[in-house]
Amino acid sequence: MNKIDTMPDGRLRMRISINGKQVPVYGKTPDEVTNKAILKYETAIKNEIEPCKERFDKSLLKYMQTFKFSTWSKSTLSRNMRLYRTHIENKKIGRFKVGQIEENDIQELLNFIAENYSFSEVRRVKFLINPYFRRMKKTGKISINPMLDIELPQEENCAVQTKDMNEIILSEDEMKKLLLVAQKYENMDNIISVYYHALLILMSTGIRVGELMALEWTDIDFDLNIFLITRSTNYVDVLDKNGETTKYVRIVKEPKTKTGKRVVGMSEQCRISLEYIKNYQKKHKLDNKHNLVICNSNGNYIQNRDLRDVLKRISKETGINEKATIHGLRHTFGTYVYGKTKDLVGIQRTLGHSDSRTTEKFYVHTQIELLKSISNAFDMKTVTDLETQL
Repeated sequence: MNKIDTMPDGRLRMRISINGKQVPVYGKTPDEVTNKAILKYETAIKNEIEPCKERFDKSLLKYMQTFKFSTWSKSTLSRNMRLYRTHIENKKIGRFKVGQIEENDIQELLNFIAENYSFSEVRRVKFLINPYFRRMKKTGKISINPMLDIELPQEENCAVQTKDMNEIILSEDEMKKLLLVAQKYENMDNIISVYYHALLILMSTGIRVGELMALEWTDIDFDLNIFLITRSTNYVDVLDKNGETTKYVRIVKEPKTKTGKRVVGMSEQCRISLEYIKNYQKKHKLDNKHNLVICNSNGNYIQNRDLRDVLKRISKETGINEKATIHGLRHTFGTYVYGKTKDLVGIQRTLGHSDSRTTEKFYVHTQIELLKSISNAFDMKTVTDLETQL
């Protein structure tokens, strides 16, 4: 920070350098002098730079095509193009000239999103446009980065509220009810029974639904009672060079982090469900094109909604309805097993969470017994017995 001097008449003075010249700025207080200096400096820079007259939405798209399309994963690209089309393209701020956009315009955009969407949506839009404006400033296309003093709206003020963890974690009594109602689907000898057992695998392992749908029989080791998580699957938009969606396809990808690639131990219930599914596929001679653990009647990948529909049907009969979600089963598993073992590191590894505070390496053989004991702590059979509940 430049030095502030006191003049003989009591005024304060700061000298700043503009175009190689020392320019004095005066004021009565240090804050007044500093603010005047910043304003004078920014005004001088703005007068030197020809404001970019390109439309913001067109310029942002060009930036993403040039610098981001090749670096983003398919799922990230699909998500960011949805954000772009929803909040920027042909919208009020999108039609602004880049050089005309000010801090208030960005703040109004984020506030408007907060009034209609979730906090995560607001944050993602900020993260999308922030590097763009940094580059515009760095390359001299704009004189002032309008993102510098932007504040995210408070999460509690956003229109769509993310469910609190306690709202999706099932209680012991709710789990008991869910399992008791679900038992009638267990041996129906149709594809619904397979989806039921898929839910049991999710409940008893805590793995993500995309990881389950990508699981192959070669990942299963019945001798060691473990299986490997090495990939996940989901649907993404396929975009052309202009960022337009051409089709919607399923992708299979490796986990984002090393901790996502892991070994998971089988509980007794998990093994029972896997053996049931394997026998079902053999009995009905399914044309399992990808050697999938969970496939539909045609031997292809199942849809997320297939499991959601079965869970919804079961949970409706128990009266817990909206509280039971696919992802909530994962959180329920983590909560109960941590309460049983107090092994935070083991839970993090089992669930595939990356911990920024550690640099632990991916392991397999040295921790097999630990991983098996972690999963066995959530034995589905014990949940149905009130005397031995977790």
